[in-house]
Amino acid sequence: MLSQPRVSLITSCYNGKTYLTPFLDSLLTQTYKQVEFFFINDGSRDGTEKIFLSYQPLLEEKGWQVVYHKQENKGVAHALNYGLKRFTGVYLACVDSDDILYPDFLSAKVSFMEQYPHYALCYSGVEIVKEEAPAQVIRRIMRKPQAKDDLFIDCLLGRNEALSAPALTYFYRAKNWLACNTQRQIYEDTPVGQNWQMLLPIVYSGKCGYLNKVLAKYVMRHTSHSHTRKRRSVAEQCRVEKQLLFRILDELHLPSITYNKYKALIEKKYRRKWLAGKLKKVPGLFQVAKRIYQYFKH
Repeated sequence: MLSQPRVSLITSCYNGKTYLTPFLDSLLTQTYKQVEFFFINDGSRDGTEKIFLSYQPLLEEKGWQVVYHKQENKGVAHALNYGLKRFTGVYLACVDSDDILYPDFLSAKVSFMEQYPHYALCYSGVEIVKEEAPAQVIRRIMRKPQAKDDLFIDCLLGRNEALSAPALTYFYRAKNWLACNTQRQIYEDTPVGQNWQMLLPIVYSGKCGYLNKVLAKYVMRHTSHSHTRKRRSVAEQCRVEKQLLFRILDELHLPSITYNKYKALIEKKYRRKWLAGKLKKVPGLFQVAKRIYQYFKH
């Protein structure tokens, strides 16, 4: 590739001392050179800054443009917005500071998107590993589009691997993402749903291509943002997530019939989720209910 389009990579990190090094090592292995990398230190109080600053010159030696920003601890959304308001790349990706990227993570995605210019974004596979055993793959996630693919509905309802590891699996064509997000930011006043906010507007208006290749590892950590979210009560989690989805739908300015259809699907989803949470509190009852549901479903 003679003239490489720029890729903007955005990562936020809070107290990443124990897991940051493998992520940065994986960046050094990247074969793609034309990268604008935003690393936002979200008020870390451990050795995160020292570790990153030791890697910054190594990344710059690769030809990467590195932007390091340290702020008070204001949360993931605020940190990501720093990069979203400033990135200049042709392509955009947001990755977590505990992910492990394979060497062709960026080059394979750029090549795919250059080959298929009608796609607004693309999706690639990922391997799930545990923090204590990163070499042992628990499972591989690869979304399998249906005959009539509807990624918007799958993201809305969290099905068919649409949201299993979204920040890592999706790669955006910047002009398409910006057309759907003219403010260049996501909500900072909600504790969940950064991935929904990044994805739903662009998958509603654009097409997604599927790169049938595993390009990274998603590391499961007990102290990660996604795991701490599970400590909320089921009722509270349902309430917060549902409000966020309605808010996103409002901003899409959908026809009333379409809006009401999606709203009904969301209501149904969270009624089931709330009921499942109640059933799980009774030993054995949830599995019985699940078998009954599967029996009548088929």
